[in-house]
Amino acid sequence: MLFDSPDSFEDWITATGFAELEDRQGCACCSSLPALLAEITDRTHPLLEAGHWADRGRAPGPRVDGLWVNAKVFTMDDDLRVVDALAVSGGRIVAAGTREELEAQFGEDLTLIDAEGRAILPGFIEPHMHFLPIATIGRLENVGPYRFPKTEDALSHLGTLASKLEEGQWLMGRQFDPALQEGPETLTRWMLDEVSSTHPILIYNASLHFAYCNSKALEIAGIDESTPDDPASPYGRDEKGLPNGVLKGGRAIGSVVKHNAEQRSYDLAGAALEVCARANAKGITTFCDQATGMVQGTKEVEIYRAMAQSGRMTARLRYSLSYALESQWDDLGIQFGDGDEW
Repeated sequence: MLFDSPDSFEDWITATGFAELEDRQGCACCSSLPALLAEITDRTHPLLEAGHWADRGRAPGPRVDGLWVNAKVFTMDDDLRVVDALAVSGGRIVAAGTREELEAQFGEDLTLIDAEGRAILPGFIEPHMHFLPIATIGRLENVGPYRFPKTEDALSHLGTLASKLEEGQWLMGRQFDPALQEGPETLTRWMLDEVSSTHPILIYNASLHFAYCNSKALEIAGIDESTPDDPASPYGRDEKGLPNGVLKGGRAIGSVVKHNAEQRSYDLAGAALEVCARANAKGITTFCDQATGMVQGTKEVEIYRAMAQSGRMTARLRYSLSYALESQWDDLGIQFGDGDEW
């Protein structure tokens, strides 16, 4: 689609046709779920406090000025060159070429790092993610298929965790995927009641479009057979109309999870930095965050800027602003092309 450069974010929404959509928050990633999660996450953000990072420096890691040699460097440039050396300074790549070329350019008195013939690739790009929602659930217990191929093993593990909780504590999990895990097609309140009937439990489906809770969680949320359904985000029910613990969509999930007071002290910015570290370990160095603003509104941009300025942001970030907040982005003065080299 081609159109003239817009004067504002709201003009862009009109030009693309998004303004005509009746439900701009149709999927779980862009639904009211992240906004409801914001009610139970820390809003103070120590990262934004002056001087918080003053004595911390950059994130730990190899920061060697010198020349990587005896490597197979896949540059992925226009000519798809494969060269044998890489110059680095302050932990950043300065140039790629042959060893002879780089020694001629930067001098021969360099620290040499022998790659021993191994391949060096540009950092991978994650083209579509939801950065802060991932950070929000990242610390929850992983009960997914790559850890527990069988659902019964995941439930057994949750039971062990529940037995160690203090009175009133919630048990929260993520990544349940019945398409990949051997067992039932869904989790019900009665299955989770066998894990614990005294502790509230909520487990996210891997898609985030569904979640599952036990009877205690429904009780705390005040949800029973008389609770009306939101047509776009209903509660699962049995043949008698009793809620079965399946939460379909953002509003249903949020109506339960917002009662977990423990997450009010959740350090969202710190959790986001942990996401960076985990991604770096897999070779990912660039994120493309979609629907920025759906967890904490326009404050998310402040969080991202503070993370970059802290020197501890170990990945580049490209974000696409949520069109549900177009007028607020304009009020904030954000322009197309804003940003820096990170």
